[in-house]
Amino acid sequence: MQEKIMDNKEIYKKIEKLLYENGIIANAEDMGETIEMDSIMFVSLIVSIEETFDITVPVEMLLYEKWKSINLITENIENLVGKFRVM
Repeated sequence: MQEKIMDNKEIYKKIEKLLYENGIIANAEDMGETIEMDSIMFVSLIVSIEETFDITVPVEMLLYEKWKSINLITENIENLVGKFRVM
C-alpha cells in the first residue's frame, strides 16, 4: 500500500483549521508574521499537530520560537512527517 504524501497546500489548510480550533488568530496573508499565543495555546497547538499529522514533536523543538509563524509551522511539519515516513 502506497502512502499518500501531503502537499504544501494540504498542510497549510490543516494548519489554518488547527489554529482556528485552538483559538489562535493568524494573518493568512502574511505566512511569516509572528503568531501571538500564550503557553496554553502553544501546548494545545502542538498536541493538535501531533494528533492531526500522526507525528511526535521532539522535546528540543518545543520552543515557541520554532513555531511562531505559519511558515515555521509548515516547515516543521514537513520535516517531521518526512522523518517519520522514512523510518
